[in-house]
Amino acid sequence: MNFFDVSVEGAGDGVYLNHESFRIEVPARMRNEVGQYRDREVVLGMRPEDVDVITDVEERAANIKVDVVEPLGNENVLYLLAGDNPFVARVAPECRVSPGQSVAVSFDLDKVHVFDKETEKTVI
Repeated sequence: MNFFDVSVEGAGDGVYLNHESFRIEVPARMRNEVGQYRDREVVLGMRPEDVDVITDVEERAANIKVDVVEPLGNENVLYLLAGDNPFVARVAPECRVSPGQSVAVSFDLDKVHVFDKETEKTVI
């Protein structure tokens, strides 16, 4: 499981999870629970198979660095860096990236987890 310390911020009706390397808009179905943590930090968790790597983005939007690529035949395991935060993605073998390359990522928001940073209890 990948873990990120993120801050919860609100703007209008939106709630966002902010990390130094990415910003996620919280889907409407999760806004009430996550919105209770506005202006606080929570822990965002997701499994490696729920991370999608996007290679065809503008350089300014590509703020994740590929550290190591481990081809396993039926999948590639990517060791990535979001700032100083290492994390792992399991992607299809057609995803061609190289160490040192900048990429963007997206997360399957139906499968992410959010934890209270202080109590470690599950928020969603």
